[in-house]
Amino acid sequence: MQIVKIFFSNLKLSLLKDLSYKANFLMRFLSDSIFILVYYLFYSVIYSYVSNINDWNKYEVILLMGTFHIIISIFLSLFFPNLIQIPRLIKEGRLDDYLLKPVNTQFIVSTKIIDIGSFGNIVLGAALVINSLHELGLKPDLYSFLFYIIYIILGVLIMYSILFILLSSAFWLQDSSWSIGFFMTFNSFGDKPINMYKGVLYRFLIYLFPIGLVANIPSNKILGKTDSTLEYWIILVTIVLLSITNYIWKKGLKLYEGASS
Repeated sequence: MQIVKIFFSNLKLSLLKDLSYKANFLMRFLSDSIFILVYYLFYSVIYSYVSNINDWNKYEVILLMGTFHIIISIFLSLFFPNLIQIPRLIKEGRLDDYLLKPVNTQFIVSTKIIDIGSFGNIVLGAALVINSLHELGLKPDLYSFLFYIIYIILGVLIMYSILFILLSSAFWLQDSSWSIGFFMTFNSFGDKPINMYKGVLYRFLIYLFPIGLVANIPSNKILGKTDSTLEYWIILVTIVLLSITNYIWKKGLKLYEGASS
């Protein structure tokens, strides 16, 4: 209950801060709109020459892109602004402020700042999904829709866990700046059909760096392209990754020397 109160308190403060800079919010929304429009035109050009790619037609790919945009918008809003601060908090000894609080430090470090502007961009992704479903003539039942939402949440948690693990390397490494570049590089694979990749790359994106799951599983569910094995796997891998984040955080805190060192 205390964690919930803290979260909504942070949400309120972040909202008040963002409302003070309405122009920034509008510019970010406009920037994301242009980005999505460019991608939409890109796929429109490709599918003007072919009817499908690996059994994915134009609007199925657009739906996948919209789903990924929803997931990454939630991730960028809730977690990214906080996670990128972790190396600096460790190196500058600023974790002391968090450790003195009688709450779960991993939660506080992960959610103190909430980027309301990124939250607003969920609307763009949702618009792509709704339009694609209309063009495909699909009306998902309640069961598929609920699991679509659940898998989106799991996708957000997977992205959080991966970046958290990478950035927590700052407890052991002098320089962890490579983590964000590494994460963003492979992140670009997430909005494409996973069956486009073969061999080692496919296994890497499913089992080692499971960014290939985050948008594909919810999209497959709502499109009726179910794969029960991968559906079970996304649940398991989320639990495993969250457990690893907790383990690494506790191990790292034992090495943390604080501002007095």
